[in-house]
Amino acid sequence: MDNIRWTASPEQSLMLRQGPQGLDEDDEEGEESRLELTFDALDADIHLDNSVRSNPRMNAHSGHASSAGMTDMSEGPRTQKTIDRWSASTGKPATMTLKEQEKVIDELKKESFSLKLKVYFLEDRLAKMSPEHVDQALNENVEMKVKLQKMHSELKQYKRLLVEAHAAIEALQAQKNCDLQHGMTEEQEEDYRNAITETLDLKESLKQLSDRISALEEEAKIKDLELEDLHSRLGELDSQANTIEDLRDLTGKYESQIAKLQDRLAEYEQNESRMMEKSRVDEGWEARCRELDQDLGASLEHRSGLENEVALTRRENAELNHQLELHRDELSKARIDSAELSHQLEEEKEQMRKVQDMHANDMRTLSDRWTLDRQQLREQLSDMDVDMEELRQANEHLEAQAQDLLAWRNEDAARHDQELADLVAELEDKAVELDQMRKELDGMDDVLKEKDTKISDLQDKIDLLERMRRDNDAVHEEVIATLRSKMQAELAVNPDVASVPLHDFQQMSEELALIEERNHRLESQLRMEIDQRIAIESSTRDRESNGLDRWRDERDQLERNYEDILHDMQDKLTTASEQISELNNELDERDSQLRYYKDQLNLASKQSKEVEERYEEMELRLNSDLEATTAELLDIRQEFEQIRASRVEKSDLLHSRSNEVDRLNVKTRRLNDTMAALEGEKEQLETDLRDRKTTIAMLKSRLAELELQISKNQRDEDTSSETSKSDLVERNSLLLTVLQHLESILGGDSRLDSNMLPKPSANFVYFSNHLISRLKSLSKLFILFEKKGKELEDKSTGQLIHLKKQLDLKLKQMDRFETIVRNAADRQRKWREQLVYKQKENEELQVKLQLFARTIAELKARSGSSERAQDYEVRYKQAERKLQLEKSRAVDAEERWNARLRELERRTREAEERVLRERQGAKEKLAALQDVNVSAQKTIENLQRKIDQLMRP
Repeated sequence: MDNIRWTASPEQSLMLRQGPQGLDEDDEEGEESRLELTFDALDADIHLDNSVRSNPRMNAHSGHASSAGMTDMSEGPRTQKTIDRWSASTGKPATMTLKEQEKVIDELKKESFSLKLKVYFLEDRLAKMSPEHVDQALNENVEMKVKLQKMHSELKQYKRLLVEAHAAIEALQAQKNCDLQHGMTEEQEEDYRNAITETLDLKESLKQLSDRISALEEEAKIKDLELEDLHSRLGELDSQANTIEDLRDLTGKYESQIAKLQDRLAEYEQNESRMMEKSRVDEGWEARCRELDQDLGASLEHRSGLENEVALTRRENAELNHQLELHRDELSKARIDSAELSHQLEEEKEQMRKVQDMHANDMRTLSDRWTLDRQQLREQLSDMDVDMEELRQANEHLEAQAQDLLAWRNEDAARHDQELADLVAELEDKAVELDQMRKELDGMDDVLKEKDTKISDLQDKIDLLERMRRDNDAVHEEVIATLRSKMQAELAVNPDVASVPLHDFQQMSEELALIEERNHRLESQLRMEIDQRIAIESSTRDRESNGLDRWRDERDQLERNYEDILHDMQDKLTTASEQISELNNELDERDSQLRYYKDQLNLASKQSKEVEERYEEMELRLNSDLEATTAELLDIRQEFEQIRASRVEKSDLLHSRSNEVDRLNVKTRRLNDTMAALEGEKEQLETDLRDRKTTIAMLKSRLAELELQISKNQRDEDTSSETSKSDLVERNSLLLTVLQHLESILGGDSRLDSNMLPKPSANFVYFSNHLISRLKSLSKLFILFEKKGKELEDKSTGQLIHLKKQLDLKLKQMDRFETIVRNAADRQRKWREQLVYKQKENEELQVKLQLFARTIAELKARSGSSERAQDYEVRYKQAERKLQLEKSRAVDAEERWNARLRELERRTREAEERVLRERQGAKEKLAALQDVNVSAQKTIENLQRKIDQLMRP
């Protein structure tokens, strides 16, 4: 029987190995020990003592009654009878025949064999409950508490994510309604739908996780009860150790009795002559036994809890002293064995005290950890308060920024109105100048018309003088002809006249010559005067025509200049009006956005009030439990922070692009959290699969061992039948345990009560079909997990593409800013060219003014007309006043343009700085998103590798 290997039953090993939290899904050692110890102990409980089996707590955990108890009950009276037979009041054995003695020896051998089995089994069980296993159980207890704390933290995180998902859904719905009212594109609507579906999926997954966490909390409570049972079992170890000591004492006594009886028979058969020698030897052994009794009494004085057993042992030792009168050698051996057993018992007690000390140390470490966890929670609460204060300050800062933005908008509108008023005033001034120039042109036209009339009058006078000269010539010729005709007539009539003296004739001819000369002189003077008049008139006419042409050229130039100025002013007016309309549109849009933001803030405040009221009610309902109250308080603070965060997000909708990026970051973090949760579930499923594989292998090996053991135990029909029954019970319990573990793994609706599960003892076919269906559902769960992982990967890639599109839009906005800056620079260059052009016009006007002054001086010198001089002086004064006005306007315009130029340069610098900041922020956000994407890709690849490993046969 020394080769028999015994291991505890599955229920006993489970009870010994499980920690305070019970068998968790990750506790592979407990499950493997259950499976290892399934078929090893088919004959283990056959000969156990009734005192051990009668423990109600042990029976509650074991779940079945072995045949050892019945054996003990049946053999108990015979053992008592034998003891009574040899422990009479006299202490001396009764006379028996050899057959009776052989019968008693056989009975004692059977009882000794059963007691040896009990001692072996109890020693093995005590070895199982050694300090190493107790340390392991305590470590498992600590690990279970750590896991429970992690589950609580995950539960809080999942609740927080659930609240965030609710807030995001409400915000998206509100934004969707608002955007539908203001108009949305199809892409934006699709993005909203995708975001809503994602939040709904996250909500469902979080709901499932919350259900699973509640189930895990229930399991944690159950395992806390089991931890209490384990503590009670630690107290029961002392009683079991005492029972083991009693059994060892009984075993020593029975062995000593058997040995004595065998020696007695041998001595009766051999020779009774040695009795005298043995008596002398027995006296020495008796003295030795007395010494051993004193040592045993001194060693047993330290055991206060075993006084009754020690007294019983002493009485039995007294009885044995009477028997040692005949069997001194055997008694000495028994005393030595009892001393060794007492020494071993003391060592075991010392080990038990060490175990208790270690347990106390572990409890102190657990209390220290609990206090440390409480301190960490308090620190987290203080950090959360600090974060709330920071968020409140950030909200106030954002409100101040909004007020600054509104003030800047009002200042910008006022500045644009002032610029528009300046442009309108300048346009009116230019219109007045144009009217004055038109009036001057009309006056010049009148002067030109007067000069044309004068020239026509002079031409008429010249023609009249020419006609008069021709008339005079004709008269002169007629006079000469008449004179000649008269003279000829007189000569003909009066021939006496021929006798006029030559002197008179000469005198008359001289007079006639003088008259002719005089006529010629008068004629030459007249011609000279006419030529002079014609030259003067032609010169004046040329001067007037040149002045007229010059005035016409100047008028045309001025008309063209004023037309250009007018066109420029009209263009500026149109651009200013367009800018005003654009600014009005922008102001309307901003007003509408501000109204929308105010509505959203009001809605968020109402929601925050409703949430606060709801959670105040919840807090009042949960005030009974301190830990639950602290957890709910943390949740309420987190929700309050989330509401504050949502209010900050709504106030930051002025920067909608950055808020979208933040929301995507939040979604990415949520996806990472869900991926981590799914990864944990996947690891749990992997461990379960490994457990199932090891279960199958162990079941096969145990089945082979069972067949071998059944073939060995066929000699005893009763024992084999009981073994087969126990095997069947163990197999059914193992299969039922596997099914319960599968039900706990699948979770949700599949978690049924243990009484509602099919039993293999009732209908094994139905039980096997149910087990196969659960295994199939487990494989479907793996497939669903793989599908969810792929969907999450697709979602993350789509979100990355969307972020890249947003980055492109930001870059386009930067390009637009750069074009605006370039346009401003071009406008500045045009204004400078216009300024140079105005300066040239002023110089030309000054040259014209000088020319007018010279013209007026010439006209004063040549013409005595005071009216023309006064006219030119008036025109000179008007031109001088206009020149001064133009100079003042040019100075004002130059100052205005310089101020506008400085303002434009300042805006340009601010725009460039803003563009640089936005570029830097976009680069940082892009880098962060790329890092998140890389980590997500790595996580997905790890999950894919794990899934491939799981799917491999």
